[in-house]
Amino acid sequence: MNDMRKRFFGVAATSLFTMVLLPLIVLGLAANATLAVLPPMESLVLRSLMLIGAIVMNALATGMYIGAGFGPGPRDGLMTGLHARTGWSLRGIRTVIELSVLAIGWALGGTVGVGTVLYALTIGPLIQLCLPWFRQPTVRKTVTATGEAVS
Repeated sequence: MNDMRKRFFGVAATSLFTMVLLPLIVLGLAANATLAVLPPMESLVLRSLMLIGAIVMNALATGMYIGAGFGPGPRDGLMTGLHARTGWSLRGIRTVIELSVLAIGWALGGTVGVGTVLYALTIGPLIQLCLPWFRQPTVRKTVTATGEAVS
């Protein structure tokens, strides 16, 4: 039993690190490096274009990694799971998720800006738009009475 527990917790610890902590570290380092290279943006027009571009790129990236079968993240998993179980639209589910996160963050003392609200309201419809572009075709196999798989 002890050996089994070590294997389980070893896998769980590895998965926790690679699936949760490592991406946070990499994203933090990438954000810091990007901010160190980019000049400060004082122009409202430039900042608005960067915001819109970032939201669109986020939707494209989400469509790519879900469509490629890499597995969804926590919010994406909740979105795709609810969609699979209920048939509700992805855009509606994701918008409710993002607005809930926004409300909880605000209730905990966080700041809510125009960009936060714009992201919460637009990421769901954009993901629904982008996701079909990257879906892999599914191959359905029929199993015969003898147990053989036939395409």
